[in-house]
Amino acid sequence: MEVTIVASATIYLAGDSTMAPGGGGTETQGWGEYLGQDVSLTVSNQAIAGRSARSYTREGRFDGIAALVQEGDYVVIEFGHNDGGSLTPTDNGRTDCSGTGSETCETTYDGVEETVLTFPAYLENASASFIAKGANVIISSQTPNNPWETGTFEYSPSRFVEYAQIAAEAAGVEYVDHGAYTANIFEQLGNATVNSYYPIDHTHTSPTGADVVEQAFLKGIVCGGLSLNVGITINIISYKKMGLFSTASKTAVIGLVFAIALPPFFHQAKVIGVLRTPSSTLIAPENFVVISDTTYCEDIHYYSQAHVLFAACEDNNSTRYEWFPPLAIFDHPEAIGQGSIHVIDPKSMISRRLEFDYFHEPFVTHGIDVIADPSAEDAVFIFAVNHLPNPEYRPGESAPKARSQIEIFHHHLGSQSVRHVRSVLHKLITTPNDIHAVSPTAFYITNDHFYRQGILRDMEDAIPAAGWSDTTYVQLSTLDTNTSDEGVLASIAFTGLHNNNGLGHGPRISSTDEEFLITSACSGVFHRLAAPPGEQHKLNLIESIHMPSNLDNPSYLLDPYGTTEKDISGYILPGLTKGLAFQRTHKEKSVVHPGAIWYIPKSSEGNWEIRLLFEDDGSKISAITSAVAVPIEPEGETRSAWLFVTGVMADNVIAVKVEL
Repeated sequence: MEVTIVASATIYLAGDSTMAPGGGGTETQGWGEYLGQDVSLTVSNQAIAGRSARSYTREGRFDGIAALVQEGDYVVIEFGHNDGGSLTPTDNGRTDCSGTGSETCETTYDGVEETVLTFPAYLENASASFIAKGANVIISSQTPNNPWETGTFEYSPSRFVEYAQIAAEAAGVEYVDHGAYTANIFEQLGNATVNSYYPIDHTHTSPTGADVVEQAFLKGIVCGGLSLNVGITINIISYKKMGLFSTASKTAVIGLVFAIALPPFFHQAKVIGVLRTPSSTLIAPENFVVISDTTYCEDIHYYSQAHVLFAACEDNNSTRYEWFPPLAIFDHPEAIGQGSIHVIDPKSMISRRLEFDYFHEPFVTHGIDVIADPSAEDAVFIFAVNHLPNPEYRPGESAPKARSQIEIFHHHLGSQSVRHVRSVLHKLITTPNDIHAVSPTAFYITNDHFYRQGILRDMEDAIPAAGWSDTTYVQLSTLDTNTSDEGVLASIAFTGLHNNNGLGHGPRISSTDEEFLITSACSGVFHRLAAPPGEQHKLNLIESIHMPSNLDNPSYLLDPYGTTEKDISGYILPGLTKGLAFQRTHKEKSVVHPGAIWYIPKSSEGNWEIRLLFEDDGSKISAITSAVAVPIEPEGETRSAWLFVTGVMADNVIAVKVEL
């Protein structure tokens, strides 16, 4: 949908009691009543208590808004709480017909025969009427019922959350998962606080609670990069208890003051290397290998089933300094080339470039993941980030300079080529850093920044409280397409982490599920997450571990030779040791950047041990960004592994033999 921005536009709200003036009655309020105090546009709250998408349509309320809207106005549609139930034996006038498409049901309500549509159909029809008037439409998922009602946090989105996203995709309008953003904030606020927000039941919030729900909506608009964020001035994004203060610039300034004034500043100073002198691990010549033809490989993946490594490499040591959006380098998009996928044999230490089949586009490499092809034992699917220039960018306009996407390839192990399957483009894939694939048609990505460049991006890096980036789940309905945005459905899986960066596979926690590993790069925090069953591709935080340096792409060493007496399984965490200096000098080709690799196994007492596994002053490998450990078969009591290390600005991948 083409978005029209008008400075004097009005935002119309269509919804139920959770949005409406007066909420659900005494002591409650709808979140829509607070939007006007936090945005510069006029807000017209047309939400009505007790309504569903069906009853709002039947009563002509969508038509009423359509009669009012002007070109450039916004309409936010949010229903779901009253849309469930059954049409039989008694129709309550609100229940929708089951299904997600063109299904219809016949009923009689209040003595009048009525053809009932599905929930998505009502939203799609309303959206079409507003688009015809030149308005911008945002479909928002319903707010959550009290997720702390039982004393334990539980958020299971209703089916209408998914239906809302389906409707937005079908209508070609924007979507915000308001329910997920609200639930994420409520989880962090805790049991007592959130329970105080629900004075009469588990659905309707107090005025204070409604204010937080409204802030969650704005956070979704900002973090999702929706057009409403571009077209208005947000006066306050004030998730006050989480450190999101007033305007973005105020947030940066206040957050920086707090970071300097409080004790955590000293930890942060250590993380970014202010108090650190670079040094290097002593390595015997026989324990060190430089792997040729592996220039500027940001990420590496160990595919243990075939005992090979895969890396996405730039293959040119100059293009990084001309165009690399992850480091806010946008100077010369015309200089970009085509990077490649490499296969590295950990026995011979030889790298092979794979020849591309059916792929002739530019390829600016970054994160990579590899999973087995479930239909072929000798084949894999390779997922890779590609940072392309945005063809819609014009100087002085709001469109971003980069339009990043995900490339999916297919490779038969042992062959010399890799076949391009399709590209994946979606509005929620904004600043992708790394990938965690779960199937050939489903994967997660980390967006590492909200702000793509400038002082606000610098502040976003500097302030640990700036949890504006997100992890997004992407589902594909087809691999057989030449259109990058065809059949792509995406949703926010997790928000609130600072500068979430590397994304890796952790150990299995069940026969079908494994941990998700995410690093907060600039604040040096390692996060373990899991995808709870039945929560529609959301992630829950298990644990966060604060580390002594910046962090990048995490991996997990699974010991195939482990015993009850000796098991070297553990997390491998690479990163920069002079992160602040890197921010100042990463555009200077002659400068090298020191780094380190941390190893976190379990101690005999069951606690995590943080060990420095390898450190380099930048002379052997510059700007360490990724590392994987390949265990060596035991000889006696000593356990060791080959550590393969890459750097975003390193001329070669290196391999170092380490004792564990």
